[in-house]
Amino acid sequence: MEKLKMRYDYKHSYSSEFGRTFSCEKEEDYLKSYSLIDNNGKFVFGLWIEFHHSSNGWQKYRIRYYDMYDKYFEESDSSKRSETFKEFYTSKKEALEVATKIYMLNKAA
Repeated sequence: MEKLKMRYDYKHSYSSEFGRTFSCEKEEDYLKSYSLIDNNGKFVFGLWIEFHHSSNGWQKYRIRYYDMYDKYFEESDSSKRSETFKEFYTSKKEALEVATKIYMLNKAA
């Protein structure tokens, strides 16, 4: 089975949206976006992971996706798929493993 890798893309600070100056030295509300790369170093289209960090302590990894992956997530009609996934995960490892499964299911379809 292929194992996808995460490649850092960018960081977005929500603090700047509320008129606060962005500073990495203090707690910020932000997200970090990561592209997914396959074994050949190619960019995986339409599937990526975001790390959401809140200054109130909330931290989650979110799998983001284009419509072509809708059928693999909980909101879709579960009677049509044998396996569905959630969007939010507490660890990077778990989010990456699930994203890899979704990628492989879509590739095999």
